[in-house]
Amino acid sequence: EGLMIGIRFHEVAPVGNMVGHAYDQHMLTVPAAENTMRLLPALNVSDADLNEAIARLDAACKAQKAG
Repeated sequence: EGLMIGIRFHEVAPVGNMVGHAYDQHMLTVPAAENTMRLLPALNVSDADLNEAIARLDAACKAQKAG
């Protein structure tokens, strides 16, 4: 079992690019729609792992914004 989370972006952007930026941060994600990226963490994810994931997502978002 696990958890599924969709992150919907306010602006329509190529989600494939964002998935690629997340991958560059060593994070696996899945495109779900034209402006949604899916995360599939384990149910027993630790707070430390969540904080690391947030930092990696932040870096991926900054890379997406930079173009």
